[in-house]
Amino acid sequence: MENQSDPNPETIRDFFDCIHKDYMDGSVGSSYMCVANTTGNAPSSGGTLHASWQYLAKGQATSPTTTQGDIIVRGASADGRLAIGSAGQFVKVNSGANGLFKKSIWEISNA
Repeated sequence: MENQSDPNPETIRDFFDCIHKDYMDGSVGSSYMCVANTTGNAPSSGGTLHASWQYLAKGQATSPTTTQGDIIVRGASADGRLAIGSAGQFVKVNSGANGLFKKSIWEISNA
């Protein structure tokens, strides 16, 4: 009896022909699958996905951190680094409630 679960080898070959692994868009590497006929179109450019492609796995830009203990925070337009502070410092929300900064207990108790 023929195994009905065996996929058609032509379909598999065609499917894998439509996969673009590890394409670099700037510093972000992602994997894509084509969803429409396409010739000579990059899967994405400047972070914008081309209409003929879908993400299989989207990569992440290089981390802005440089030191153990750094925190990644969202700035006005991109992720940034809030460097680890000194012993006794903690993170506080700024008065505009749109950013973080470091304070120490001493600065608060003497304010």
